[in-house]
Amino acid sequence: MIKRLVLLLNIVCVLGLLMAYLSPYIPPTVWYIPQLFGLFYPYFLFFNVCFLTFWLVFKRTYAIYSFITILMGFGFISRVYKWNDIPVPESNEVIKLLSYNVKKFGTSSEGKTVNPKPLFEFVSQQNADISCFQEYSNSRYVKYGKSVLEDLYTYAHFNGELATFSKFPILKKQNISFCKNHYAKGIITDILIEKDTLRIINVHLESNQLSSKNKKDLEEVVNKKQGFEKLRSIAGKLKRASFHRVIQVEKIVDIVEESPYKIIVCGDFNDIPLSYSYGRINKLLDDSFVEAGENFGLTFSEGNINVRIDYIFSKTPFYKHEAHSIKHSDHKPITAFTKINLE
Repeated sequence: MIKRLVLLLNIVCVLGLLMAYLSPYIPPTVWYIPQLFGLFYPYFLFFNVCFLTFWLVFKRTYAIYSFITILMGFGFISRVYKWNDIPVPESNEVIKLLSYNVKKFGTSSEGKTVNPKPLFEFVSQQNADISCFQEYSNSRYVKYGKSVLEDLYTYAHFNGELATFSKFPILKKQNISFCKNHYAKGIITDILIEKDTLRIINVHLESNQLSSKNKKDLEEVVNKKQGFEKLRSIAGKLKRASFHRVIQVEKIVDIVEESPYKIIVCGDFNDIPLSYSYGRINKLLDDSFVEAGENFGLTFSEGNINVRIDYIFSKTPFYKHEAHSIKHSDHKPITAFTKINLE
């Protein structure tokens, strides 16, 4: 009787994992359900590993269900966990990139402010060649941050809450026009490195627009303190945002495909590695975490919600991707080295 119950639960988790595998391939505008399952991919994977271990001990015949299912999506594991140790080569073609949602340089979601000085000290210590900021604010950085950034960078491109700073000359600045009712921004910055042009796309895709109450409700569900009825409002917001991100990511894909230059896309995608948005970009460009990251590489943390939604993409080779733990935003800054192969 117990084994039958365990087998039933095993089959449910197998089906859940298979649904999660569909999320990068099916637009949520066509079928939204796989996107929800994609959110819980790490849990479905974990439970299937547990069932696999259980059946290997008690009845090996049944172990085949989880084994085959895990094997089918083995490539997805590298999107959530990596064990790379790739040294950074010494070369004048290697540059350091930084992407960071700074949340208005230390402004909390409740409107409270914290001292932004440690944040700028971190940026100064990283000394990246190119830095891309999301939720950027001129007003918060004027006193201390302005001198730090001006010491580091000669060139900059601003548009609203996006900013790209560069040690190399900027040849051209463009803004990406998304739909007016979408909460998304993007800028394109063409940078001259010796005689080669590198195109940087800095984006902040549609936020899920979860209120403080929504986040608290979600945390309570995760903690199993409340029932799932509170998820209805949250699921509706997630669905709307994912629909918008489909349109936004297709716009970025068009820009990438039409670019005559080497290209780097970075920023806050507000979407997890098993999502349609990620999948569309990853078809064209490599993820710095997958290529050169370690551990889970989580970039967003609020309460018990810990996910990876900030990325650096390119076809250039990556070295030493890091997600840094500093506490002046709900996002972690990410850095990566890349070799641009000057022509």
